[in-house]
Amino acid sequence: STAPTFHPTNNGPAVIIATEYLFTIGTPMLTHYYYVPSTNDLTNTNNWWSNSNGTGNHPANFTISNTVFNIPSNQTLNSTWTVSGTNSSVRVTNGSTLTLEGTLTGRLSADGGTTINLNTSSAPAFYQLNSASTVNINVAGTVPQAVYGNLNLGTGNKTLPISSTSVVGNLQISDQVTLNGSTAPDRSTLIVAGNITFQGNSGAPPAENQRYSLVLDGVGSHTISVNGTNIALAGLDAEGTINLNFNDSNPHSITVGIPGGSGGLLLRSGSTLNLNQH
Repeated sequence: STAPTFHPTNNGPAVIIATEYLFTIGTPMLTHYYYVPSTNDLTNTNNWWSNSNGTGNHPANFTISNTVFNIPSNQTLNSTWTVSGTNSSVRVTNGSTLTLEGTLTGRLSADGGTTINLNTSSAPAFYQLNSASTVNINVAGTVPQAVYGNLNLGTGNKTLPISSTSVVGNLQISDQVTLNGSTAPDRSTLIVAGNITFQGNSGAPPAENQRYSLVLDGVGSHTISVNGTNIALAGLDAEGTINLNFNDSNPHSITVGIPGGSGGLLLRSGSTLNLNQH
């Protein structure tokens, strides 16, 4: 432990107290760390260790508070797992991949270079997803509301939640996948800081009452790459340089706005929209 340190100020000595000395209603706010060092059943406490090299102690259960369960190697969850302690979470680290075939109930974070494959309709609570992490959603249904690094939407049509979903990196929509917004009047907003790719013949554009607003965030360059589909949005709010690339020779339509309603195209000051001969 680190003892409190004292630093002089004009008003006398200032005290900097290390985290382990802080208390809430008389209880020390310690953070405990456990690691699963190799491919194992994540739901078994005996596979978790207090040291990253697979030594030390096991957690008593997954309901303990202020605990981070670190996953530094590739793992697959095949059954139900609940991590419910106050301020506790699961963290994917070390460039590893976590594949969720079963349901994880609890908070899930990811470091840069890691990957989360969501192959079940029940999603964890995504939080603190590094901008260089990737989440692959491979089931139909509602996209969990979160701030993503990179987001890939595969297998099955998707619906954005009410309010906003943010992608700090790039967004990819797979072949034959339609991305819808929530049903009007509660329209969805999708905020993307990087590039967007509609792969293959991505599904039909959303119906008028399920169009979402797209915000291209950041003053850099954004590229929307389209293969064999049309685009229909409730609104497009963009800054920076926007390049719209249709990667085939067929005619396509770009619809922005709702007839008789709100939305439309908003280019921020200094922005450029390149349609590239379309």
